[in-house]
Amino acid sequence: MQLYVVLTLIFAILITLFAIFNAEVILVNFLFAEVDMPLALVIIGSALVGAIAMLIFDTFRRIKSGKNIKDLKKQLDSHQKIMQEKDGKITQVENALNQCETTVKNQQDLIDALKAEKTEKIEPETTNTSEMVTE
Repeated sequence: MQLYVVLTLIFAILITLFAIFNAEVILVNFLFAEVDMPLALVIIGSALVGAIAMLIFDTFRRIKSGKNIKDLKKQLDSHQKIMQEKDGKITQVENALNQCETTVKNQQDLIDALKAEKTEKIEPETTNTSEMVTE
């Protein structure tokens, strides 16, 4: 921003020096009249009109940019809200998955315990049967 101000001041000084060195009176033809004016006033007046025009265009650009930034911030807030909702759903699904994994592990442990119990019951019966055969 400071560079912009410095460059503007340098440009203004150059225009003023140019206008001072060209101080002769000239005939300026407007659409509806002709006027004799010093060239310095014509140069400075033209520069001021140009600066005012640039200021107006810059103001419109800034307004448009500000509106665009405001719209983008609204979109960002909306997307962040959606992401938070999705993160909450992901957490719920992860918790449900953990519960399912725990249930499956518990059921697998129960199955293993029942198999072991069944094996223990079958072994004594086969032992008893072999004892009977040997007698």
